[in-house]
Amino acid sequence: MPRLRTTALVLYLLGFVPAMAFAQASITGIVRDASGAVLPGVTVEATSPDLIGKVRTAVTDGSGAYRIVDLRAGTYGVTFSLTGFSTVRREGIVLEGAFTATVNADLRLGALEETITVTGETPIVDVQSVKRQMVLDNDMISAIPSSRSYNNLIQLIPNSINQAGAPTDVQVVPGMVVFGGFGGRSNEGRVNVDGLSVGSAFNGAGVSSYIADVANAREISMSTTGGLGETEGGGPALNVLPKEGGNSVRGTFFGAGVTSGMVGSNYTQELRDRGLTTPGETRKVWDFNLGIGGPIAPTGEYPLDGWDQVIAINLSGVFYGMRYQIPAIQAAGGGAIVNMSSILGQVGLRGSPAYVAAKHGLVGLTRTAALEYAPHRVRINVVGPAFIRTPLVEHSLTPDVLKMLEGQHPIGRLGTSEEVAELTLWLCSDKASFVTGSYYAVDGGYLAQ
Repeated sequence: MPRLRTTALVLYLLGFVPAMAFAQASITGIVRDASGAVLPGVTVEATSPDLIGKVRTAVTDGSGAYRIVDLRAGTYGVTFSLTGFSTVRREGIVLEGAFTATVNADLRLGALEETITVTGETPIVDVQSVKRQMVLDNDMISAIPSSRSYNNLIQLIPNSINQAGAPTDVQVVPGMVVFGGFGGRSNEGRVNVDGLSVGSAFNGAGVSSYIADVANAREISMSTTGGLGETEGGGPALNVLPKEGGNSVRGTFFGAGVTSGMVGSNYTQELRDRGLTTPGETRKVWDFNLGIGGPIAPTGEYPLDGWDQVIAINLSGVFYGMRYQIPAIQAAGGGAIVNMSSILGQVGLRGSPAYVAAKHGLVGLTRTAALEYAPHRVRINVVGPAFIRTPLVEHSLTPDVLKMLEGQHPIGRLGTSEEVAELTLWLCSDKASFVTGSYYAVDGGYLAQ
């Protein structure tokens, strides 16, 4: 496998780490000595188990001020140290959303080995901004019994309304909802991903048909008043902060569905006699969402629990789904299953043995099940996307990186979500009735190199 291909794959994966951390928390303050004079040159370290790399560092300037920005949500400790002064440590500082915590410190002369730990309540008032916001962390999002999309979260924003002017309601499937706030335009609500707008010019609204990955978000912050220059409207703004990875392997899975038997009908004989044609019907709606992230390590150093978790989500999870889907499809007289793998189901990638093994295993599982159930009119295929141009990729990668990735494809560009969807729909349709047990790469010729 060419070295450049592996490099491009790594860049692609890293591209999902926000290139610039917008709308994240920060810690700021001023350091003084016992006399009240400001202290320049003090080393300030913010540490947290939730922080990748565990520590972020800043140094006070000539006015004794410091600022540590772009911090992910979590509980932090802040240490102040300067040669000739006692080290001071402040514990239990909780950050969420775009909150700016003010943590000042007073250092006194002391021995180098002396450390003073200060315990106090975490700052709860942001004195750096007039913005008012509420924050939902991932645990709260996971506990909400609704589809994993922003249209089910805006109902938690105080005084939010939909475009018709009515209060927002529970949504059973992911989708686009134009929203706003009482007292303002009903379509000036904004949806952002890591501070970047994913809205469109549709009716002047700040939303689009792009469905942000809420289930795998680190947290969702909702600004209701006091918005600054990052939004062009005065309505509520919802900001989805994606997960950036972590120091341990973690994963999530969410499944929901609606069948025709769960939907009532008011299509009466009277309506039929009056000439009303047969209305539309809901046959089935499935919403599956899974994700996994964690450290990158070579095979000889890969954590055992990490291996088990990656395989459980990316391979065993698909098997469990097929285990119950296949009998249901057989009972219905036949149908199709399309599993979603990756180009990593065909090649290797340094540092990701579990993920690559899971994607290879998914291809093998698909082919085996296809052989077993082809006589029973159940077709099973697998799709392997490569580099797909999505709003998140466009916002996360610089133009130079995007151009480099495009150059890695013989076709000269990245793929689109629509192209993946079109292939998937074709495989599900009767036009592909003679196709089963096959792997389809949506890669612009990438694997052919």
